[in-house]
Amino acid sequence: MTLGLHPDAVAAAREHTDRRKAAAWACLAGLGQGAIVLFGHLAFPYVRNLLLGPAYLLLLPAIAHLQLRHAGVRGSGATLGTITGVAALLLGVGGELNVDAQPAALFALGMWWWTIGKLWAETGVLSAAFGGLTAGAGTLALLASFVASGLAPLTALNPGIPDLALWDASRCALAAWSVILGLALYRSPGRLPSGRPEAQRANESEEHISLTR
Repeated sequence: MTLGLHPDAVAAAREHTDRRKAAAWACLAGLGQGAIVLFGHLAFPYVRNLLLGPAYLLLLPAIAHLQLRHAGVRGSGATLGTITGVAALLLGVGGELNVDAQPAALFALGMWWWTIGKLWAETGVLSAAFGGLTAGAGTLALLASFVASGLAPLTALNPGIPDLALWDASRCALAAWSVILGLALYRSPGRLPSGRPEAQRANESEEHISLTR
Protein backbone atom coordinates (compact mmCIF):
# COMPACT_ATOMS: atom_id res chain seq x y z
CA MET A 1 0.00 0.00 0.00
CA THR A 2 1.09 3.58 -0.62
CA LEU A 3 -1.63 5.31 1.47
CA GLY A 4 -0.26 8.41 3.17
CA LEU A 5 3.06 8.38 1.32
CA HIS A 6 4.47 11.65 0.09
CA PRO A 7 4.78 11.61 -3.73
CA ASP A 8 8.48 12.45 -3.45
CA ALA A 9 9.00 9.41 -1.23
CA VAL A 10 7.32 7.11 -3.75
CA ALA A 11 9.27 8.62 -6.64
CA ALA A 12 12.53 8.35 -4.72
CA ALA A 13 11.94 4.70 -3.85
CA ARG A 14 11.32 3.89 -7.50
CA GLU A 15 14.30 5.93 -8.68
CA HIS A 16 16.46 4.26 -6.04
CA THR A 17 15.56 0.87 -7.52
CA ASP A 18 15.96 2.07 -11.11
CA ARG A 19 19.40 3.50 -10.32
CA ARG A 20 20.63 0.17 -9.03
CA LYS A 21 19.18 -1.63 -12.02
CA ALA A 22 20.90 0.83 -14.37
CA ALA A 23 24.16 0.26 -12.50
CA ALA A 24 23.87 -3.50 -12.95
CA TRP A 25 23.06 -3.16 -16.65
CA ALA A 26 26.06 -0.86 -17.15
CA CYS A 27 28.38 -3.41 -15.57
CA LEU A 28 26.95 -6.15 -17.78
CA ALA A 29 27.41 -3.91 -20.82
CA GLY A 30 31.06 -3.43 -19.90
CA LEU A 31 31.55 -7.18 -19.59
CA GLY A 32 29.89 -7.64 -22.98
CA GLN A 33 32.15 -5.05 -24.60
CA GLY A 34 35.21 -6.74 -23.15
CA ALA A 35 33.96 -10.11 -24.36
CA ILE A 36 33.64 -8.77 -27.91
CA VAL A 37 37.28 -7.69 -27.87
CA LEU A 38 38.48 -10.97 -26.36
CA PHE A 39 36.17 -13.50 -27.97
CA GLY A 40 34.45 -11.70 -30.85
CA HIS A 41 36.78 -13.35 -33.36
CA LEU A 42 35.59 -16.83 -32.38
CA ALA A 43 33.12 -18.36 -34.84
CA PHE A 44 33.13 -14.95 -36.53
CA PRO A 45 30.76 -13.18 -36.88
CA TYR A 46 28.24 -15.14 -34.80
CA VAL A 47 29.70 -14.60 -31.32
CA ARG A 48 30.24 -10.91 -32.03
CA ASN A 49 26.72 -10.50 -33.34
CA LEU A 50 25.31 -12.25 -30.27
CA LEU A 51 27.12 -9.85 -27.95
CA LEU A 52 26.55 -6.60 -29.85
CA GLY A 53 23.09 -5.80 -28.51
CA PRO A 54 23.80 -6.37 -24.81
CA ALA A 55 27.28 -4.84 -24.99
CA TYR A 56 26.02 -1.49 -26.22
CA LEU A 57 22.30 -1.14 -25.59
CA LEU A 58 22.43 -2.19 -21.94
CA LEU A 59 24.03 1.21 -21.31
CA LEU A 60 20.77 2.94 -22.24
CA PRO A 61 19.24 2.65 -18.73
CA ALA A 62 22.32 4.38 -17.30
CA ILE A 63 22.01 7.16 -19.89
CA ALA A 64 18.34 7.58 -18.95
CA HIS A 65 19.17 7.78 -15.25
CA LEU A 66 21.99 10.25 -15.88
CA GLN A 67 19.57 12.41 -17.88
CA LEU A 68 17.57 12.99 -14.68
CA ARG A 69 20.67 13.86 -12.68
CA HIS A 70 22.12 16.14 -15.33
CA ALA A 71 18.83 17.98 -15.89
CA GLY A 72 18.85 19.05 -12.26
CA VAL A 73 22.08 21.00 -12.68
CA ARG A 74 22.39 21.94 -16.36
CA GLY A 75 19.63 21.53 -18.92
CA SER A 76 21.67 21.96 -22.09
CA GLY A 77 24.39 19.63 -20.81
CA ALA A 78 21.77 17.01 -19.97
CA THR A 79 20.33 17.13 -23.48
CA LEU A 80 23.71 17.01 -25.18
CA GLY A 81 24.91 14.24 -22.90
CA THR A 82 21.89 12.09 -23.70
CA ILE A 83 22.01 12.70 -27.45
CA THR A 84 25.74 12.05 -27.76
CA GLY A 85 25.46 9.00 -25.51
CA VAL A 86 22.82 7.38 -27.69
CA ALA A 87 24.78 8.35 -30.82
CA ALA A 88 27.96 6.81 -29.39
CA LEU A 89 26.18 3.53 -28.71
CA LEU A 90 24.47 3.30 -32.09
CA LEU A 91 27.58 4.31 -34.01
CA GLY A 92 29.55 1.89 -31.85
CA VAL A 93 27.40 -0.94 -33.14
CA GLY A 94 27.92 0.40 -36.66
CA GLY A 95 31.67 0.55 -36.12
CA GLU A 96 31.73 -3.08 -35.06
CA LEU A 97 29.98 -4.03 -38.29
CA ASN A 98 31.70 -1.65 -40.71
CA VAL A 99 35.23 -0.29 -40.34
CA ASP A 100 34.28 2.84 -42.28
CA ALA A 101 31.99 3.89 -39.42
CA GLN A 102 34.70 3.66 -36.77
CA PRO A 103 36.04 7.24 -37.01
CA ALA A 104 32.52 8.63 -36.59
CA ALA A 105 31.91 6.26 -33.67
CA LEU A 106 35.12 7.42 -32.00
CA PHE A 107 34.12 11.05 -32.51
CA ALA A 108 30.68 10.47 -30.97
CA LEU A 109 32.26 8.65 -28.03
CA GLY A 110 34.67 11.54 -27.53
CA MET A 111 31.85 14.10 -27.58
CA TRP A 112 29.84 12.05 -25.10
CA TRP A 113 32.68 11.51 -22.66
CA TRP A 114 33.85 15.11 -22.88
CA THR A 115 30.33 16.46 -22.30
CA ILE A 116 29.40 14.34 -19.30
CA GLY A 117 32.92 14.27 -17.85
CA LYS A 118 33.11 18.06 -17.84
CA LEU A 119 29.62 18.21 -16.33
CA TRP A 120 30.56 15.84 -13.51
CA ALA A 121 33.79 17.65 -12.78
CA GLU A 122 32.01 21.01 -12.56
CA THR A 123 28.82 20.01 -10.75
CA GLY A 124 29.63 16.89 -8.73
CA VAL A 125 26.77 14.86 -10.23
CA LEU A 126 29.25 11.99 -10.00
CA SER A 127 32.79 11.99 -8.64
CA ALA A 128 34.77 14.97 -9.91
CA ALA A 129 37.82 12.72 -10.31
CA PHE A 130 35.83 10.28 -12.44
CA GLY A 131 34.50 13.24 -14.39
CA GLY A 132 38.01 14.48 -15.08
CA LEU A 133 39.14 11.05 -16.24
CA THR A 134 36.05 10.74 -18.45
CA ALA A 135 36.64 14.14 -20.04
CA GLY A 136 40.30 13.26 -20.61
CA ALA A 137 39.33 9.97 -22.22
CA GLY A 138 36.89 11.90 -24.38
CA THR A 139 39.70 14.13 -25.62
CA LEU A 140 41.75 11.07 -26.54
CA ALA A 141 38.78 9.52 -28.35
CA LEU A 142 38.31 12.71 -30.38
CA LEU A 143 41.98 12.69 -31.35
CA ALA A 144 41.77 8.99 -32.18
CA SER A 145 38.88 9.66 -34.55
CA PHE A 146 41.04 12.00 -36.62
CA VAL A 147 44.03 9.66 -36.50
CA ALA A 148 41.86 6.75 -37.62
CA SER A 149 40.46 8.83 -40.47
CA GLY A 150 43.96 9.76 -41.61
CA LEU A 151 45.43 6.28 -41.26
CA ALA A 152 42.83 4.57 -43.43
CA PRO A 153 43.99 6.03 -46.77
CA LEU A 154 47.67 5.85 -45.75
CA THR A 155 47.53 2.14 -44.93
CA ALA A 156 45.67 1.53 -48.19
CA LEU A 157 48.48 3.21 -50.12
CA ASN A 158 51.31 1.81 -48.02
CA PRO A 159 50.59 -1.53 -46.30
CA GLY A 160 53.84 -1.15 -44.38
CA ILE A 161 52.32 1.49 -42.09
CA PRO A 162 51.45 -0.26 -38.80
CA ASP A 163 47.87 -0.58 -37.62
CA LEU A 164 47.53 1.25 -34.29
CA ALA A 165 44.50 -0.81 -33.22
CA LEU A 166 42.73 2.35 -32.09
CA TRP A 167 39.33 0.72 -32.33
CA ASP A 168 40.16 -2.20 -30.06
CA ALA A 169 41.82 0.17 -27.59
CA SER A 170 38.71 2.36 -27.50
CA ARG A 171 36.50 -0.69 -26.93
CA CYS A 172 38.67 -1.80 -24.02
CA ALA A 173 38.44 1.70 -22.57
CA LEU A 174 34.66 1.74 -23.02
CA ALA A 175 34.36 -1.66 -21.33
CA ALA A 176 36.36 -0.54 -18.30
CA TRP A 177 34.53 2.79 -18.16
CA SER A 178 31.12 1.10 -18.29
CA VAL A 179 31.96 -1.11 -15.31
CA ILE A 180 33.31 1.85 -13.34
CA LEU A 181 30.19 3.85 -14.21
CA GLY A 182 27.99 1.02 -12.97
CA LEU A 183 29.85 0.87 -9.67
CA ALA A 184 29.72 4.65 -9.32
CA LEU A 185 25.97 4.75 -9.93
CA TYR A 186 25.35 1.94 -7.48
CA ARG A 187 27.23 3.75 -4.73
CA SER A 188 26.09 7.29 -5.53
CA PRO A 189 22.43 8.10 -4.77
CA GLY A 190 21.03 11.11 -6.57
CA ARG A 191 18.94 14.00 -5.28
CA LEU A 192 15.35 14.95 -5.86
CA PRO A 193 14.37 18.44 -7.00
CA SER A 194 13.68 19.20 -3.33
CA GLY A 195 17.39 18.73 -2.68
CA ARG A 196 16.90 15.81 -0.31
CA PRO A 197 18.95 12.69 -0.97
CA GLU A 198 17.23 9.96 -2.93
CA ALA A 199 18.29 7.30 -0.43
CA GLN A 200 16.79 9.25 2.48
CA ARG A 201 13.47 9.56 0.68
CA ALA A 202 13.59 5.87 -0.22
CA ASN A 203 14.12 4.96 3.44
CA GLU A 204 11.19 7.16 4.44
CA SER A 205 9.05 5.39 1.86
CA GLU A 206 9.99 1.97 3.22
CA GLU A 207 9.19 3.11 6.77
CA HIS A 208 5.78 4.44 5.72
CA ILE A 209 4.99 1.24 3.85
CA SER A 210 5.84 -0.87 6.90
CA LEU A 211 3.58 1.30 9.08
CA THR A 212 0.62 1.05 6.73
CA ARG A 213 0.68 -2.72 6.38
